[in-house]
Amino acid sequence: MRQLRHFHTELGFAHAALAGEPGLLPAISVVKAGLPHALFDAGVARDAPRLMSLSAEIASARDLLMATADPGAHMDGAYDKLYSKLHDPRFPLRLLPPYQGASDGWYQRLHGALKESLPQWLPTGF
Repeated sequence: MRQLRHFHTELGFAHAALAGEPGLLPAISVVKAGLPHALFDAGVARDAPRLMSLSAEIASARDLLMATADPGAHMDGAYDKLYSKLHDPRFPLRLLPPYQGASDGWYQRLHGALKESLPQWLPTGF
């Protein structure tokens, strides 16, 4: 009999992986090439030091995302579009009404913050 598998985003995944066999739902980690795979592999291996190190790095990126954010609430799609734009600056940020997408200013602030604090998160050439 198979057990129910729970899926977690990055910040919950590390602790869940130490307790069982969760699935990973990558979110902000998709910005850095190879990071979702590295996190998942560390979870499968139950490599606590590696999990905590990767989680701390992801938390730092998430903190930059929040520190640079436009005011107000945003749906997940706004964040996802920011992540895509970090890989391709031509990617549009708009969302269909009634939702509010991220602004170009937010993108510029986030890009600048990542370039300064976590430059390894930006694709080469950006």
